[in-house]
Amino acid sequence: MIIVETDYTKYLSRARTLLLYDAQMSFKNQYWERCFNDIYRACINAVSALLCKNKMNAKTYADLKIEFGRQFVKTGKIAKEDGDFLIALMDQRYESEYGDFSNIVERFTFFKEETVEPLFVPAKKFLQDIEELIGHND
Repeated sequence: MIIVETDYTKYLSRARTLLLYDAQMSFKNQYWERCFNDIYRACINAVSALLCKNKMNAKTYADLKIEFGRQFVKTGKIAKEDGDFLIALMDQRYESEYGDFSNIVERFTFFKEETVEPLFVPAKKFLQDIEELIGHND
């Protein structure tokens, strides 16, 4: 994951579209795993916008998580709950993609309405907090 855009607004716009449109359409159509992935990608794009705005680079998702934690969560610029939320999303995404396939049933049963729907509120808060921080950086 290399931050290639120099205009952070493109990442922010993509984050809004993923969260406010794509994820909600996936949810409405009962595409639970796709909905989760849309929420995840929205948050990744929001963090990418923040890093881009601050002229930081991330070559991998691990770099993105480390820089976000080091530069924004540990310094108190972003709430710890937001950092925890991002880590939980990243961990679940990793597990669903690369986890132990001996338990394939668990992978597919995680993505259901009652596990995906509660992600919308913290995801919207996450995006709002990043937008607010970016606004204060101008």
